[in-house]
Amino acid sequence: MKKILLTILFIFLLPNIAFAFETKSGNLVSISADEVIEGSLFIQAEKIEINGVINGDVFCLSPDVKIGGAINGDVLCAGENIDFSGTSTGNLRLLFADTKISGKVEKNTNILSDNFNLSDGADLSGELFILANQAKIAGEINRDLFGAVQTINISSFVGGDISLRQRDGFFSSTKNNEFKLSSGATVLGDFNFKGKNNPIKEEGVIIKGEENKTILKEEEKSYSSSLIWPLISIFSNILISFVFISLFRNYLFSLLGVIKTQSSKSILFGSLALLLLPLSIFLIFLTMIGMPLALMLLFVFGIIIIVNKSIISIAIGAKALELIKIKKTSLNKQAVVGAIILYALTQLPFVGSFISFASVLIVLGAIIQNFRIKLSK
Repeated sequence: MKKILLTILFIFLLPNIAFAFETKSGNLVSISADEVIEGSLFIQAEKIEINGVINGDVFCLSPDVKIGGAINGDVLCAGENIDFSGTSTGNLRLLFADTKISGKVEKNTNILSDNFNLSDGADLSGELFILANQAKIAGEINRDLFGAVQTINISSFVGGDISLRQRDGFFSSTKNNEFKLSSGATVLGDFNFKGKNNPIKEEGVIIKGEENKTILKEEEKSYSSSLIWPLISIFSNILISFVFISLFRNYLFSLLGVIKTQSSKSILFGSLALLLLPLSIFLIFLTMIGMPLALMLLFVFGIIIIVNKSIISIAIGAKALELIKIKKTSLNKQAVVGAIILYALTQLPFVGSFISFASVLIVLGAIIQNFRIKLSK
């Protein structure tokens, strides 16, 4: 779970990250109202209070964040609680358990939160994208509002479309599934809704565009529909395998050789790497010089997660064809046979999860061993 949240943090919060900025850390980092900081700022602290002016982007990691100052750039933060009452001339991207916004944002706002409150008086000039369990929208949104929520109450002005899907909780869940447009809400664009329950629309709600509501029902599973996701999983694995074979054939032969002859060592090296790599990336990221390296390592780690099943599929396919006395087969044929076998194995109760996890360890360890072998030559 921590690895997933760390991945979400980097992908969601760091799309336009600067490579030179000032860093601050400690139990409490406070920037007073008369303080001006030139350039981007990274803060890691137990508590953060920003009331001054930051002429650059703000990146922060903290359980408790309060921003009441002027940020002339993007704000990209993660933690437990945040109260944003200041201004931002850029984008606002937040990953918090509890999020409150009562300030002004000139560009787009992206929120991933358990509880989200856009207070009366808030002014969002751009779009608002939310993934939240519970949301209250009372502030002004001048463009589109879209995303997914479990429960929401909208009583504000929306200058564009509302496109929301009602779904169960992400990190937690409540018994409340109410989707409500309260009196006073004004939507200049269309209202698009998908969910299991009809949205409540009070008197006095104004929707200038079209209303499109889709009420989702539990559908009986048919034989044909039950095949869709397995086929998608198998064919996507095969497609990635073909691309990898086409681009990195020689390197793939090296990896397959290591996996075939040193699978036990690969699991050992892979386990150590999986334990140390996420922490190492995070620690490297905290240093100004190491940030590009950290992002590069994160990118490589993400690629390994994507292609590990394809590499293991080719290894399994080669072994399976060898057992049935079919030799000198192409890598493409091995990939097809292996993808089918691997999917069947990963669907087994308990054992399937272990196989999926082991494939990551084996591939990660094989990459490290192959690198060591080349260095020793």
